[in-house]
Amino acid sequence: MPGLSRTKRRTFLKTLLAAGVAPFFSRRSPASEAEAVRISILHTTDLHGHILPTSTYEGVGDVGGLARCASQIRQWKAENPNWLLLDAGDIFQGTEVGFRTRGKVIADCFNALDYDAWTIGNHEFDWGIEPLAGVLETTRMPALSANGKFEGRKAGAIDSRSPFSRLQPGLIKKFGGIRIGVVGLTTPGLPYWLHPSLTGDFAAGPPAEAAREASAALRAQGADAIVLLTHMGSRPEGDDFANQLDEVAAAVPDAAVIIAGHTHRDIPSATLGGLPYTQANYYGINVGRTELFFDPSTNKLIRTEVSTLRMDSAIPLDPSVLSLSASKLEDSTRILSAPAGRLMEALSTRGGMANPSDVERLIATAIVSALSENRTPIDAVLHGLFSKQDLPSGAITIADVWQILPFENYLITAELTPAELREVMNEVFTRGRADRNLMGLQVKLEEAGKYPGVAAITDSKGQTLDPSRRYRVAMNTYDAASAGRRLMRLREILAEPAVNQNFHAVQTREALIRFLSKHGAGGVSKTDLLPA
Repeated sequence: MPGLSRTKRRTFLKTLLAAGVAPFFSRRSPASEAEAVRISILHTTDLHGHILPTSTYEGVGDVGGLARCASQIRQWKAENPNWLLLDAGDIFQGTEVGFRTRGKVIADCFNALDYDAWTIGNHEFDWGIEPLAGVLETTRMPALSANGKFEGRKAGAIDSRSPFSRLQPGLIKKFGGIRIGVVGLTTPGLPYWLHPSLTGDFAAGPPAEAAREASAALRAQGADAIVLLTHMGSRPEGDDFANQLDEVAAAVPDAAVIIAGHTHRDIPSATLGGLPYTQANYYGINVGRTELFFDPSTNKLIRTEVSTLRMDSAIPLDPSVLSLSASKLEDSTRILSAPAGRLMEALSTRGGMANPSDVERLIATAIVSALSENRTPIDAVLHGLFSKQDLPSGAITIADVWQILPFENYLITAELTPAELREVMNEVFTRGRADRNLMGLQVKLEEAGKYPGVAAITDSKGQTLDPSRRYRVAMNTYDAASAGRRLMRLREILAEPAVNQNFHAVQTREALIRFLSKHGAGGVSKTDLLPA
């Protein structure tokens, strides 16, 4: 498709897909199509610990899961002995079974399926550096991150005594005389989602130059084609702090394909910087297949075909994956169905700017309770909602708590002046945003303006805060790291020594479970919660 703009090229490809025509990218025509050597690259991404079928964000059920992907992968392997099996990251965080086994249930499945490599994603660090080290020790295949460093050393040059010595910039797999090089890249957005206590001595630098260097090194080792396996995704508006694939494509213009992840999108076929691009959704809802065709006389890549396939009920669950994980999945079902506590009345998720919802107040109260057990008194909690589903009165299970708090976040405390609190809340409420609130103290808004700012912050009795005093505020590690660059002023304030920032090894979900359990059969009512 020479001469077409990126937009027109994508439109053309969508037309082909709608017509049922397999997308392809031709480099040159072989002397005989029948003589071409075909190498299949099978790929998953953003599994997030899902072994069994799950639901899409839109509520479509009975789709995805690694057990379904495994069945399709085995079928494709049987069709072509020349295959690589790859994953583009975020492999184990996101389910109770992944959390409880510290990711090792997914590592065991990857071993059983003979994955060739996986790329380090950002959610690999949600539980800290030690669980990731345990997964690296468990998986037989290398983890890739050409832009990753541990203790200041690049992947591939890390002390052999460390589990992170398993981290490599790339690999080469041979198919007769043809060599495929795979370069892995980690999103550089880690510092803006994760507290330094979680990432430890790991850092992910700029990906473009790392991709160029790693690709050149693999070419020097004889690689005939380069596959870029990235825990980043293409964005319609172009590169951002976390997804820098436009730069990567420009840095490695001769790559055979970009296999992407992170942004949870199904992109069967597209182009990026003239390179074939594909992404296999999330939770195993789609699995990807990339076909590379080579001229056997020259080992030159002549064509690339990319596609993804929906993992719906037509795809059976793989018996070996089910057998391998059966006992752990049964334990997970039992744990999730167990009661966590009781609500004496329904709690709403409806709220707004400076108007915390019942569920926000429930989370905040649980955080105050957990930190008080650690002898850390709290003046206020900054937190928001992940779910917009109201909570009915009655029994609440562990599974319900997972719906309220689906991510593992630890707690940060910091001591802020009234002026700093006002700055933070003005940033939180930027352009009328109401996805977080401050509880324990009262925020009063200006009366005028389309996007009213903070007029004052008072104590729970409406009294003006003491300007000479610092107030201890609790928040989760995600927000403290900037919430993906949405709270950069908060991040700057927390970096000041005077705020006395402290990391607490208390997870928000565990705090809520303990709070509900502590109230027992008597249950939790609205009067037990921090005031609105």
